Amino acid sequence: MPESPALTFDEICEKEPLVASLKRDCIAESDRARLSPNSYCSDPFWHGYSDEGGGIRGRLERILGPARADPEPPELCSDSAYKIAHDSLYALLPACTHSPGAHPPPV
Repeated sequence: MPESPALTFDEICEKEPLVASLKRDCIAESDRARLSPNSYCSDPFWHGYSDEGGGIRGRLERILGPARADPEPPELCSDSAYKIAHDSLYALLPACTHSPGAHPPPV
């Protein structure tokens, strides 16, 4: 049986409201980053250094892809759905603007 075409990011957000919530969180973070345009780093937000939930990336890993607990709909359990959402969410964040060597250390 041929593999079904990959979902778009918007389709993923429609099928899984938690991904739409992550999208809103990334947009809000991008807005906050404008407040410190010369010292912003997305890594703590993305990786969740001080967040037991693992930041956006950790939350995404639990709701899409092979680690998804709910097997339905099956297309949300695919590596493809995870990659599309991962790349789309990360693209919503601004580039880091901190000075070299000022990268926040993992906690």
